[in-house]
Amino acid sequence: MQAQNLSNEIAISLFKTPSFNLNRIHSDNLIETQDSEERVKLLLVRDLFRLNWNIEKSKDKLIVSPPIYYDKEIIKQSMNISRQEILNKNREWIERHIDLAKKNLAQGKDILKSEILPRIEICKTQKQHDLFRIFRYYWSSPYSEYVGRRIRLLIRDDGIEGSPIIGIAALGSSIIHIPDRDKWIGWIKK
Repeated sequence: MQAQNLSNEIAISLFKTPSFNLNRIHSDNLIETQDSEERVKLLLVRDLFRLNWNIEKSKDKLIVSPPIYYDKEIIKQSMNISRQEILNKNREWIERHIDLAKKNLAQGKDILKSEILPRIEICKTQKQHDLFRIFRYYWSSPYSEYVGRRIRLLIRDDGIEGSPIIGIAALGSSIIHIPDRDKWIGWIKK
């Protein structure tokens, strides 16, 4: 269902003259451009389209309006499209490292007869970072690089021989300025 409420419409003049076919907005061909500024704009429009925003083209602008509600499935489908694009883009790296991942997973038969003894391991070596990266690609949400510092963690199960990986986690720098948080803490912007 798409929003029809005119008060929610946003007119955006992203392009001097919109020259693309809105019927093909979902296509990856839409984002083939040498102009990085135009590429960002096209990706933005494509992502809004994937989230069921209504997008109409007028003479000199695009009119976009949000859906009346967000269905969880629409968001999951949109995230899956982004996830698949990232997997495809990194396919060669993944194929070179998939055996490393397999060697660090438990066998099903071993899991059923063991006590779980979790241990957190901070990623310090290239091998540890590669393990984190390969497993991160298989989360349900798309993999993205993080701005700021991040401590990557592997969670291993010492209850099974070889201490296979049972999870990953990361701790990251907080966003510099979040007004509600800053006010609650008592930080004053100077």
